[in-house]
Amino acid sequence: MPTITDVPPGWRTRLQVARDQVARDQVARDQVARDQVARDQVARDPGLLVGVGAVLLMCAPVLPGLSRLVVLPALLLAPGYALLRLLGQATGMRSISVAVPVSLVLAVCASLVLDVSGIRLGPLSLGLVLGAVTALFLAGSYRRQLAVGWPASPKPPPPRQPPPPKLGPWGQPDFSDTEPIPVIKDPKNLWSDARLYLTGAVAATLGRHDCRGWGRVRGLRRQVSPSPRRGRRHPHDDVVLEVPGDHPAATNALRAMFTRDFVYLGVSALQVVLAAAMTPIVTRLVGVSEFGQLALAITVAELLGLTVSLGLPFAAQKVFVGEDGDRRSRGVLAISAVLAVAASLVVVLAAPAWGPAVGLDRVLDARLAALWGTCFALTLTSLAMLRSREKLRMAILVAALQSVGAQAAGLLLLYWWGPTVTSYLCGMIIGQGAAAFVGLLAVTPDWSALAGIRRYGGIFLFGLPMVPQQLSAFILGVGDRVVIRHLLGSAAVGRYSVAYNMGSLGFIILVFVFQAWMPRIYAVADRVARSRLLASSRDMMNLLLIPVVCGLAAGAPVVLRVWVPKSFRPAELAPIVAIVAIGTFPFGQFTANLRALMSEGKTGWAAVATLVAAAVNIGLNVVMVPFLGITGSAIATVLSYALCARLTRPPVSFGLQVPGASVLLRTLIGGAVAVTLAIGVLPTSPVWLAIRLAMVAGALLAFALLLRRAMAGFEISARLVTPIVAHQKRGAMLS
Repeated sequence: MPTITDVPPGWRTRLQVARDQVARDQVARDQVARDQVARDQVARDPGLLVGVGAVLLMCAPVLPGLSRLVVLPALLLAPGYALLRLLGQATGMRSISVAVPVSLVLAVCASLVLDVSGIRLGPLSLGLVLGAVTALFLAGSYRRQLAVGWPASPKPPPPRQPPPPKLGPWGQPDFSDTEPIPVIKDPKNLWSDARLYLTGAVAATLGRHDCRGWGRVRGLRRQVSPSPRRGRRHPHDDVVLEVPGDHPAATNALRAMFTRDFVYLGVSALQVVLAAAMTPIVTRLVGVSEFGQLALAITVAELLGLTVSLGLPFAAQKVFVGEDGDRRSRGVLAISAVLAVAASLVVVLAAPAWGPAVGLDRVLDARLAALWGTCFALTLTSLAMLRSREKLRMAILVAALQSVGAQAAGLLLLYWWGPTVTSYLCGMIIGQGAAAFVGLLAVTPDWSALAGIRRYGGIFLFGLPMVPQQLSAFILGVGDRVVIRHLLGSAAVGRYSVAYNMGSLGFIILVFVFQAWMPRIYAVADRVARSRLLASSRDMMNLLLIPVVCGLAAGAPVVLRVWVPKSFRPAELAPIVAIVAIGTFPFGQFTANLRALMSEGKTGWAAVATLVAAAVNIGLNVVMVPFLGITGSAIATVLSYALCARLTRPPVSFGLQVPGASVLLRTLIGGAVAVTLAIGVLPTSPVWLAIRLAMVAGALLAFALLLRRAMAGFEISARLVTPIVAHQKRGAMLS
């Protein structure tokens, strides 16, 4: 039997002495570490960098051309960080996320002050004001720091001293009332005796007389060896080797996205191609002022169409995949038709009030634009229904009437009736109205839904937030023209619009892909499978966009020489095209996040995020255009779409966890961005134009091969594209 003996009292005194010495050494080491951290903070103080930023802002006017890009970091960081430093809120590198919006607000306020004061807004005036304000804030922060004193490291609390030992009658220590340390001696098992003795010593070191030391030892043992208790399973046995979900449906949806849905993409893109092809003809038939009125009327019609649709095209696709979806979605179409017609009547009657306010000279043209917008809204809802019902031929017919029919009717009326905006708008209304009528006949709305419209309240909660979301996206895309017009004039707007329209070809592809893919996303009910589908389709689309972006940058000078006259200086627009083209990647991430949010019904989140990004885009343009011209506007567009992609990322609380892109794919995208920017600054001599054409041919070949592989259903390496079915290693995940 084991026997319990008492450790001699002197041993316990030595343990106490050793423990106190360890505590004093630890306090000394902590003090040295705190002093080192304080010295490092002083050494890493970015105040000097902020001062350099203030100097760069003041010297911006003397920097030529694109060399002013070095001012961009100072413009976005220096004023805000200097203000945070003055307020005592600067905490090193962590303040950058706060300094950027603060700098943007300060720059916008400075621009407004200069504009109201009648001072011409340019790199000289804005740079001097921002540089002076930054220097003033920085000087004030250093004066405040000197007055208060450098922040000293906090003093540690004094070490806890053990109580003096009780003395006996002769002055010797008395340990009679001290609890001894129990030690179990087992003569038959010396290893067990030594192990228990060491455990008791560790316990005495960690805790004095209580059981905390023993509890820590037992917890440490559980962490080191998480063996299952008696009668229970091992934690690793609950790991699922294959992620559950509706994988066959997700796999079929992914294959259809790059086969059947690309037919929808081609038909939808036909309208854009025809509009671009008709532009030279229309500009020769009507005058410059008439063409400006026509472009304005088309823009107003599209905005009215998005508004009066009330987001119900998206709601109809969402309802279609639910219980009794076909009938309820046809009810949504009926409600959409009635509300669109009612809204159009109000807008048509109010045309004398809003028409001249938006710049339309003739009230008749404003009313025709409103009618066109109504037909456009009905066509959007009917096309959404046809895509959900897999009516490919009928969808092609409706889209052809909307594009080919409308353009042909407008062109014929320009020849036969007269070269006016009114005649062209009437032709467009005929084609758009025919498309809406055929779409309604093909889908057959359920008019009985009007009597029970209260049962359709959920569709408005889902669809109405999409109206401000789409309007904010429109402002995000074209709001920079207003700032350029105010600061640089109409000629700069024309040059920038040409470069933007060419560089944003990838944006147009992604918008049509978004419209074609949403029924596939809605149809996958399982969240895990839907998350994998969203990630796989996003990654595959990013791969396809890499040659598209590089090809746009390479072929820009060749196309611009044919598309615009020499007065536009097409050679100078090539870098603008390259910068806008790289914005395709954050725009693609934004549309992927938007698909995820809409699949969960979180349209309000998407609306707020897009509105914030649109406001930031206007602010960035106000700040950057005076320094960098239309190049600054292109950079602001890329940054705004990157912010929009970040803001629309679905939170984990939504329950949809979409896997992120792989490291290899992100590396390829980063390399594509660098290559695109390098191509944009290449010369435009005849030899280099031939090299650029070879690059375009290579990009087209790469795009064709990738698209063929995707359409054939061949699997791509999991290092590039997130697979639909994820196999996990045993022990890789603990539930």
